[in-house]
Amino acid sequence: MAKLDRSVNGIIIASDKHGRNKVRFCDNVKLRTYLLIKQGFTIHDIVTSPEPVSRTEMLKLALDHEFDHDDSEHLVKNLLFKYDQKVLDEHLKQDLLREIANRPRRDTDITAQELDNVLKQL
Repeated sequence: MAKLDRSVNGIIIASDKHGRNKVRFCDNVKLRTYLLIKQGFTIHDIVTSPEPVSRTEMLKLALDHEFDHDDSEHLVKNLLFKYDQKVLDEHLKQDLLREIANRPRRDTDITAQELDNVLKQL
């Protein structure tokens, strides 16, 4: 767990020369970005925090970020599942609640007579 407790300032989501997507935690985002570009990586998304936080906190912050690359959110969710499943479950519940709240309302009020007709047909 010592690795999870180390504080980071950001994450970089990049793909290597072979197209494999990677999530890189870093203390110095500018330096790490420069090094990854030098190594031939393609940078897709960068998420930073104002102050150093743990890796799991950084992943939670990243989930609220609007990603440019299609696989970025999936990679972050996979890492969060690996590190802290409870936090991921809570985030997924919140997403589902937001989706349900944004669904259009339906007019489901029916009269007692219509309900009787439906019950008779069963």
